[in-house]
Amino acid sequence: MVEQDHDCEALAQKRRATKQLPYHFVESGLPNVYLVGIRYFACPRCRKQSAEIPAVNQLLTALARILVEKETTLTGEELRFLRKRLSKKALEMAEVLAVEPEHYSRLETGKLQISAASDKIVRAYYALQSNDPMLQKSAVLKQALETRRKPHGTANIAASLAKGSQWKTGENAA
Repeated sequence: MVEQDHDCEALAQKRRATKQLPYHFVESGLPNVYLVGIRYFACPRCRKQSAEIPAVNQLLTALARILVEKETTLTGEELRFLRKRLSKKALEMAEVLAVEPEHYSRLETGKLQISAASDKIVRAYYALQSNDPMLQKSAVLKQALETRRKPHGTANIAASLAKGSQWKTGENAA
């Protein structure tokens, strides 16, 4: 039986994301980002959701900062997220890493794991190219280049909306 069309906007229920029921921010391009404190709308019939996310650029910058500073090696999805934040094409990032475009594509899709050397290059490159003053500090760059990363691992990333549309982030589950 085919479900009839419906008006999601008319049926949508207004909700507020909480620590107990955070909003899964799949639109970020990362599978493990959860937001708290935002208002969103959910259609009970088809389960589509839409969110009102204030200061989205600040949020994406904070997420990128977490990725550059995290203890484990970057995943393919994280590599893609950082590349897109820099508005770079995959071909350009392949050139930065001195790999063939096909090799870089396999890194982003997760078919290959990023090497320790490439991981360091991506972090340092992002820090220098992002115009994020927090990442351009020499201590952060030094950490990005000197830290020996643990093998792949992904923890949930929680971001909470504080007063004044400021985002607080952490690498713990919401």
